[in-house]
Amino acid sequence: MKQLTLVGILILLIIFSISSFSFSTSDWSTLKELPSKRTELSAVGLGHSIYVIGGVMKRGTADLLEIYDTKTNTWKAGDPLPQKLNHAAAASFENKIYVIGGFNDTGMPSNNLFIYNPNTNVWIQGANMPTARGALTANFVNGILYAIGGDGTRLYNSDGKYDPQGILPVNEAYDPKTNTWTKRSPMQIPRDHLASTVVNERIYVIGGREPIGKSALFRNLDANEMYDPKSDTWQLRQSMPSYRSGLASTSIDSKIYVFGGESPERTFNNNEKYDPKSDSWTSCEPMPEARHGLGAVSIDHKAYLVGGNLKPAGNGDNRNELFNSNC
Repeated sequence: MKQLTLVGILILLIIFSISSFSFSTSDWSTLKELPSKRTELSAVGLGHSIYVIGGVMKRGTADLLEIYDTKTNTWKAGDPLPQKLNHAAAASFENKIYVIGGFNDTGMPSNNLFIYNPNTNVWIQGANMPTARGALTANFVNGILYAIGGDGTRLYNSDGKYDPQGILPVNEAYDPKTNTWTKRSPMQIPRDHLASTVVNERIYVIGGREPIGKSALFRNLDANEMYDPKSDTWQLRQSMPSYRSGLASTSIDSKIYVFGGESPERTFNNNEKYDPKSDSWTSCEPMPEARHGLGAVSIDHKAYLVGGNLKPAGNGDNRNELFNSNC
């Protein structure tokens, strides 16, 4: 009888261990929070650090630069942006951070290019982008910065409501060596609040939004366009399974992961993976909390998601979450 009892206990322990193991396979974990609550921010990776820039806070548009060390799970402050900006785009190249466009604290679109050197903790200003716009996206390919899409009108109209009337397909390229801009072929689908990622020297521009008529309302898009800088051509690819704007994306092992987003009614916790090689999508484990206006950066085959907001409007959140999966 004692032997049978011991066997029963052993079986229960084995079952408990298996059950416990299955719950520990979550693809998400929580990291040290962003020191400030922010949404509509810019985030970019360089080395083993993540640079979180500008955005919207409770007190208004921010000029903050906060730097996260992925190895030590710690934050430190950097020299603030020369101008308060939200909805700007950011990209890194040769140990420098490039911040392009955005909206200033009066809601006007910016054409400024600010360049940050982490070694000296100093900002300088580059040549102005030809088209002022916010809620755009930007990436480097072979040493050239491509600034794509966005909204070129005032962020808010006279009654304080969002006024997305200048949605643009614009594609402009910046050469750091000559400090000059050139116009390139525009997207096929004009949009703002979009996401983009580079895989194999091609830029994939995903999701976003467009206005409904002349109102302040908007409709989300599922568009997925691929831009080839070598041929200066665009190609429509398999659409994203969901319609989202205010989303974030990054790549891990040549696959693109698209996180979060918003609609007028809600925020999204979607996590969908796109394989450019097979031109197909897969749904992965959702984010722990739905949010939009966040940043996504991949370092060492992992994705870090910082900031954003839990509701379609609001002043920001300070979550910092790690996605580590072979989804």
